[in-house]
Amino acid sequence: MANDRNNKNGHQNGNVEKKIIIAERDNISAVMENGKVTDFFISRGDVILGDVYLATVDNILPSIDAAFVNVGSDKMGFLHAQDVMGKGALKDKLSPKQKLIVQVVKEPTGHKGPRVTTEISLPGRFLVLMPNEPGISISKKIENSKERARLKSVVSLIKPVGVGVIIRTEAEGQSEADIQEDLEILLEKWNNIITAAETMTPPNLLYRDQDLLYRTIREACTEDVKEIVVDTAFALQRVQNILQNWHMNKNVQVTLYKGTEPLLVATDVHKEIKAALNVKVNMPSGGYLFIQTTEALTVIDVNSGKFTSSSTQDETILKTNIEAVHEIARQLRLRNIGGMIIVDFFFIIL
Repeated sequence: MANDRNNKNGHQNGNVEKKIIIAERDNISAVMENGKVTDFFISRGDVILGDVYLATVDNILPSIDAAFVNVGSDKMGFLHAQDVMGKGALKDKLSPKQKLIVQVVKEPTGHKGPRVTTEISLPGRFLVLMPNEPGISISKKIENSKERARLKSVVSLIKPVGVGVIIRTEAEGQSEADIQEDLEILLEKWNNIITAAETMTPPNLLYRDQDLLYRTIREACTEDVKEIVVDTAFALQRVQNILQNWHMNKNVQVTLYKGTEPLLVATDVHKEIKAALNVKVNMPSGGYLFIQTTEALTVIDVNSGKFTSSSTQDETILKTNIEAVHEIARQLRLRNIGGMIIVDFFFIIL
């Protein structure tokens, strides 16, 4: 699941220098590893990733197996059939003017409205609540079989029947009381959403996740983070308080940036933001990627470019493809790309 995106095992690689940049003045934060941005968090615009809306079905288009729903913004939300719960054809699951609780999974870009889903997920510190998908899933990054069994047992005893829970990487080693508290907070949020949906008139915002600073710490502050840099004194105090409450303050240095230029410029994060908007992505060895995204899928073409350092053509092809794999994974995270992805690697002669 996309909500469990953290990597708790990164600290095993002693060469990784990981830090978090939180620019509250620009409403942007970033995760950096060895000086390169690996993830963004952005809080801008009227419609934000993770927002939950009470929407109405505006138009059903069987020809593209999708519907447009009104979430109250100037652009309609796009709801694909695969993101609508239940079995059967789309026209059997939706009807015009029908009320729906939907969640934004992709923010509006250009002339396109937000992409939404009816499969709601509410992330917490240790768990992700999936109110409409029964069952328990556990992060693959928790490898110890006894710990996996313990966590699954704990959650199965405390979760209500009919709801689903994803056990996040950060749950490893946590007490039953802490996990239960996290679940209770998420259940309260869901109950508040349901209550609001029963009393509000659509289209209306039902729920918005915590602010940028809190979300960044929750999603990105893992054991391998060495430093968090912020650009306001208030942010400094808040980060210190959160880390202290989560018993993480001994391992992370919190720094207040006092330079004259914006924090994003001083850390070169602004360059990564610009690069994430480009179709062409250069790779360190001279190769490059072409990334083309449409509503239906994303196509990535791998090219060797000026990469000629290898002794043979086959070696050049192999090294370019290996480098491309790592860069593609990074680009998918930076651009928040999901769904169908087609990669055209170099042809390798075996």
